[in-house]
Amino acid sequence: MNAVNGHEAATGALIDPQPLNALIDYEDTIAAHVARYREAAVVAAPENALGGVTAAGIQAWLARKNPRYAASEVSAIREIAGGRSKRTMIVSLAFADGGREGLVIRMDSPRYPTRVADEFPLLAALARAGVPVPPPLWFEPDPAVFGHPFIVMREMRGQPPGTLWGSHAQCPPAVGLAYAEGLARVHRVPLEQIVAAEHPQPAQMAEAMIDHFEARWQGTTVADSPTLAAGYRWVRRHLPRVTGAAAVVHGDAGLHNFLIDGDELVCLLDWEFAHLGDPAEDLAYCRNAIESVLPWPQFIERYEACGGPHIAPERLQAYTVWKELRSATMCAEVRASLTRGGINEIGLAVTGLDSFARFEAKLARVLLEVL
Repeated sequence: MNAVNGHEAATGALIDPQPLNALIDYEDTIAAHVARYREAAVVAAPENALGGVTAAGIQAWLARKNPRYAASEVSAIREIAGGRSKRTMIVSLAFADGGREGLVIRMDSPRYPTRVADEFPLLAALARAGVPVPPPLWFEPDPAVFGHPFIVMREMRGQPPGTLWGSHAQCPPAVGLAYAEGLARVHRVPLEQIVAAEHPQPAQMAEAMIDHFEARWQGTTVADSPTLAAGYRWVRRHLPRVTGAAAVVHGDAGLHNFLIDGDELVCLLDWEFAHLGDPAEDLAYCRNAIESVLPWPQFIERYEACGGPHIAPERLQAYTVWKELRSATMCAEVRASLTRGGINEIGLAVTGLDSFARFEAKLARVLLEVL
């Protein structure tokens, strides 16, 4: 075997299924316990600072943006746990006339390459196109304000019906149907309403996406994995060949990233991974969670009835492999940073250790189905 940056190059025989099945068993025994601790955690700070963000600082910044906020008081700042690529805080405001308002601050993290500078104009374009997103209000590029650039949006009603790993208990089928409609509304947006320039052909976009993430994985060096090596070998052979027409892709289309109120879809959240690509990527991402809510054919029927494109089975299969491969790669980066001493947050440590192993196991499972 040849080695590239500490990784075994997948040039030989197929993977032995025995160690892969052991990884799968690990996922099944550990997943529920870790998910409970990660997703339930919130931090409330009505008076003091949250990592440099203070009530007084928010108050002054808002008053500069709009004089009406000079008559308001920040009554609470609540940081949302779960997502790692951005800090997300809910700011509660009380006005002198008795009125109340909620705002959401999303702030860049120095450990992740995505930037709110890219997310803000995309949110504005999606809102103009009629996609249900939180209304974006302001982008602050100056890191001197709170330490990193951030965007401010309106707080929306509703709750997410699931977590990164699946749906909440007793989630009704209507929620899955509402999500099918929401994704269809994203995927049917004309690209000229979102991007002004011409974009590459679908196969070229797929190849560039694979190049980008494989380079990121090889750069980790400490996350040697024959499973990931086999995954990249497989997607290079298959993904560009089956990729369909480009659309706006959410890129993190799980049940944890949209809000419902009863059975009604309110909005889709957290667009930092959005890009032009194959809509099959979003469908593959959400399928496991959706199938715990309603049968997949019913979801697809509603998705296509609401304007979503038809996705051939081989496209969905290829992007199912890609979903697990990409997720494992991003967790491998966190694991590498943890090993090098660059992480001191327990949530990120869980991502680097537990979540990497879980996504590696999920990748092993789907590879066993296609190899």
